[in-house]
Amino acid sequence: MIAVSIHCIQSQQTPNLAAAATLATQGPQRCGQSRALAKRTADQTDPAARIESLYRIALARVPDEVELQTATAFVTTDPSDASEIKESKVVDPWTQLSQVLLLCNEFAFVD
Repeated sequence: MIAVSIHCIQSQQTPNLAAAATLATQGPQRCGQSRALAKRTADQTDPAARIESLYRIALARVPDEVELQTATAFVTTDPSDASEIKESKVVDPWTQLSQVLLLCNEFAFVD
């Protein structure tokens, strides 16, 4: 007869994945990276050219027509027009667009 010990319980601390994911996507380092990316293209005055530059830097490609139209509409919309934005800590739309590009799957994973 073989004796097997069933008292080998290993204690593991499970990380809080939701908190880790939030920190990775909205933490100070990611926000700083988004601001730096937006700042790299700040000298361009044409929104379409600036969006193309952001896409080239972040994703190494130009945006398609739908992406360009959506991004242009987003960055040219006055945030004071949006009724849901009531806070004084509103991040500029170029930084927000940069953060979206840095968080997309295409940036994180290579085909």
